[in-house]
Amino acid sequence: MAEPIVASQETAGLMNTPTIDTRQAALDSFFADDIAKKAAKEAEDKALEEARIAEFGHTLTLEDVSKSFNLQRLGATSGDRVKEGKLIREFSSEDD
Repeated sequence: MAEPIVASQETAGLMNTPTIDTRQAALDSFFADDIAKKAAKEAEDKALEEARIAEFGHTLTLEDVSKSFNLQRLGATSGDRVKEGKLIREFSSEDD
């Protein structure tokens, strides 16, 4: 008479583990959610920056001033702002 086949605990545990496809799908889903969250955060940050620039103007950097002859001629410094084409002096003065 043949003996019945009994699965060991290891074998039984392996039968209940998810397949590679299932695990890969879960990883893909996790990373897709992560990518979507990052994209939403970047879009929100960009919208906030655009709103700040619209309200206060673009804050000049040293690079902005060094690349623009007109800003240098006007004596602008980094930290000054430009709003609607006008220089708003924060750290420079007309005498500079």
